[in-house]
Amino acid sequence: MIVGVIALYLPPGVLRGDFELLGFDFLMLHQHRIDFAQTEIAHGRLPAWYPREFGGAPFWANVQNFPFIPTRLILLWLPPAKLFAAGVILSAVLAAWFTFLFARRLNLGAAPAALAGWTFAAGGFYASRIAAGHLPLLEAYPALPLLLWLVEHARQPANCDRFDRRLLWLGAAVAMMSLAGHPQLFVYAFVVAAAYAVVQCTRRRAVIVLTAMFAGLLSASAVLYPMYLLIRRSSRVLDLAVAGNDLTLPYARLLAAFFPWRDGVPTFNPADHFAEFTTPPYTGYFWDTVWYIGWWPWIAAIALLVLLLRGKICLSRPALFIIVASVLALAFALPWVRALTPATGGTFLRSPARLVYITTFGLSLAGGLAVHFLLLMFRDTRRRNIVIGIVGIIAAVHIADLSIHDRFFIRPNRATAQLLPEFEREIKEQIGDGRVGIELTALLPFDRKFDDAGIFDSILLSRTYRAFLAMKNAPPNYNNQWLS
Repeated sequence: MIVGVIALYLPPGVLRGDFELLGFDFLMLHQHRIDFAQTEIAHGRLPAWYPREFGGAPFWANVQNFPFIPTRLILLWLPPAKLFAAGVILSAVLAAWFTFLFARRLNLGAAPAALAGWTFAAGGFYASRIAAGHLPLLEAYPALPLLLWLVEHARQPANCDRFDRRLLWLGAAVAMMSLAGHPQLFVYAFVVAAAYAVVQCTRRRAVIVLTAMFAGLLSASAVLYPMYLLIRRSSRVLDLAVAGNDLTLPYARLLAAFFPWRDGVPTFNPADHFAEFTTPPYTGYFWDTVWYIGWWPWIAAIALLVLLLRGKICLSRPALFIIVASVLALAFALPWVRALTPATGGTFLRSPARLVYITTFGLSLAGGLAVHFLLLMFRDTRRRNIVIGIVGIIAAVHIADLSIHDRFFIRPNRATAQLLPEFEREIKEQIGDGRVGIELTALLPFDRKFDDAGIFDSILLSRTYRAFLAMKNAPPNYNNQWLS
């Protein structure tokens, strides 16, 4: 399973060092902030302020700039371009591994659990965000299987009077995942895991488990509280129009779960809006509504539901919980929810379409569970070898299908060419202590080495944001995270 995940997300050119992994947001945004953090830490400073864009902005108080999640910290010694590929693979491997452990905890066989783990790590929800360069979001991806696995471990009281270390691990996992640079997936995972604790545990044990989870959250307050203070002073609390990338999952995009290219094929050219979608806004729908996970998980889920309703199989309480959570998540990702909520008044979690993260996890487990039942039904018959062969063919076709889909988003990018040192020195001499405006998509190696007037971020200081809007005579409710 792990070898399969690495093989999927590590193109040969990246392994040889000839190429880097393509990720637009990473190239335009995150690599510059990683470089700044590395430079400051090398001088013995933990950077609190970022002077290189937008007239200055808070740095480590904005977890998107400087996440304290351990999977980022242990990679900070790598060059930024190499860190992206390493971070993508590490998060995918952890997502697969924790899904495998949770499935095994639910008594799935090793092979079905491995198939479920690989499927979750290889889902279109994850793979599409590699080309988008959403490293902070990808780092939070393992949160759901990790928290569910630890809650399942801790749901029974310890057999001795000693301190229950399972609660300590659960609290530590909550603390670590809450430090991700993109908290949205963690929030979803935390809510689902808390609900799972209520369903699975006795009333007293549920209180203990939930206390451990909230204690873990509290222990991360040294990072989360400054982030809270920043959000209170940011554009996220302003009464702005709904952002162009704050999306629900369009009803028509439900079919993308079966026909991923029905609305267009990715082109990765900024001039073409990155995709040839027929439904506007093109770019937003492209990055936030890709959720193809192959046909097998859907076939498995439908077959299991039919057998369950006909009384042919019995599912455990955890399996039923995952079904309900997956269905509710998909339902709340659809446009009808937006019609019930105010259009303005601040933004807490953007793009409800991302709730399909939970549905993707449920479908991955369904695919593994169906394989488990197939192998179990024919365990003691002469047809067992035939069934194993059929299961092998199903797994191979599923893996090939999903891998071919994902390869559209796993693109090697030729390493950024270094301009002549004389040219960079000349630019520095001309600028002096002045400010510059650098085209964000030019991907120049010296970008964000100077005080750049522009910015690309989803959390902007509200007073500075208002000042920029006034200078460009924009409407007071104008909402844009990319200020040129």
